[in-house]
Amino acid sequence: MTGPSGDPGLPAHRCLGHPDHDLSILIVDDHRLLADVLALRLEADDRVGRVDAVTTLAAARAMAHTVRPDIVLLDLDLDGICGLDLLPDLEEAGARPRVIVLSGSKQTSDIVAALRAGVEGWITKDGDLEEVLLAATQVLDGHLHLPLDRMKPVVHALLEESRAVARSRGFLDDLTDRQVDVLRCLVTGMSRHETATQLFLSTNTVRTHVQNMLHQLGLHSTPELVAAARRAGLTAVPDPQGHAS
Repeated sequence: MTGPSGDPGLPAHRCLGHPDHDLSILIVDDHRLLADVLALRLEADDRVGRVDAVTTLAAARAMAHTVRPDIVLLDLDLDGICGLDLLPDLEEAGARPRVIVLSGSKQTSDIVAALRAGVEGWITKDGDLEEVLLAATQVLDGHLHLPLDRMKPVVHALLEESRAVARSRGFLDDLTDRQVDVLRCLVTGMSRHETATQLFLSTNTVRTHVQNMLHQLGLHSTPELVAAARRAGLTAVPDPQGHAS
């Protein structure tokens, strides 16, 4: 992150929803130097009351329960662990803070996945300090914050995903009962061999059912087929062996 240049671009007012105290911000990033530098710069701003920086998911979980920050700046990759795994813990901690992803990635798929998981904003690590504060203001006011150059592709991806969901509705009606049985096993997470055992079929028969469904639905892979089934509301097989989740 680079420091601010010129006059501050934000009005000097307190954010909606927190009129009686300065912002409390938790930085979760496994790059200690970046986290510490960003924390120092944020602490120097009179709109910010407290900044904590941690480098691990475990430390972030503990801090979320004790500090109760207003904003969490969250790296996606915490030494191989997905930063989004922190979100359920933030929910359990009580009043959930707004979460802004702080990432080096500009991939549309990464941004969409984070938004689907429940984050309120996304900023890149090459942004400046004022963008962090602008993002904080916007998400506390109930808005999403995205980089301007990512807005169009992200909106396009979300619209396409919505259209895919719409297309998936009712597609189960075009399948035979046996195809639905096979698909339900795949949604559960079973392999083709496990599906064959579950349904007393041969593996070749299961493969044929899958290939026929892909052809019928215009899909190209089993993961696509499973994703479409889940969007259509197909549930997993209740299984005492632990396949269903």
